[in-house]
Amino acid sequence: MLVGVHLHSKYTVFSSQFIVFIFRIVMTVMAEETTLDTQQEYNPFEALDQRKKITQYAISALIAIIVVVGGAYIYLSNKKEDAKKAALQLARVRPYYDMRDFARALDGVTDRTVRGEQIVGLKYIADTYSNVEPGKVAALLAGQALVNLDKYQDAQRYFDIATSADAGLIQAGAYAGLGAIASQANNFAEAAKQYEQAATIAKGLIEDEQYQLYAAMMYEKAGNKEQAIKFYRAIVAQNEFADIANEAKAGIIRLGENIQ
Repeated sequence: MLVGVHLHSKYTVFSSQFIVFIFRIVMTVMAEETTLDTQQEYNPFEALDQRKKITQYAISALIAIIVVVGGAYIYLSNKKEDAKKAALQLARVRPYYDMRDFARALDGVTDRTVRGEQIVGLKYIADTYSNVEPGKVAALLAGQALVNLDKYQDAQRYFDIATSADAGLIQAGAYAGLGAIASQANNFAEAAKQYEQAATIAKGLIEDEQYQLYAAMMYEKAGNKEQAIKFYRAIVAQNEFADIANEAKAGIIRLGENIQ
């Protein structure tokens, strides 16, 4: 099952609704922060870079949800001991990620301890506990941190780990990360497929139009006009008067098509 974390039924509705609520807020902010002038020169890399900060907010929100609301998962899981350890370690290193101290977030903190224990990094948590959900969340964060340090190839293995998460939002973030890696390597066709996968998984969980926009931009760069127009038009149809529709309309015009 792709959608949601596998929790006991009494927790599922609450956690799912809370996740959707958080991400609607995040995506609203994202749309407001990243509107592009229709006359601006097209630069998908610049557009994606502009969204990095907002992506950080989104992932931080996910971490809070997994650690707090996801407590039910930890105790109900057959792998609860690993999950508890991973969640505890994740909670300890998370502040460094939130402060954008990516080096220490990734590799751990050597100059302080918590209750006599070293603060281990996201890479360690992801590598050691990749079989449980908090470990996969750590993998997503590790991948995003590495992308922020322009270590795209190092990030790929961690995004790959995160694609096997139970939570659809974690999966979607991981596929989007793989899309960013492919686009950085100028493999636009592959990037488009990864962003399309992210949009498919995110559908119904959050406003997935941002991932659709990324997919359209990459299809455009790959020279696949038909697929690019398909995604641009879908965005306009779903959000005709939203800011993101302006970006989609600009794409349609660039490709020589009429908006209507």
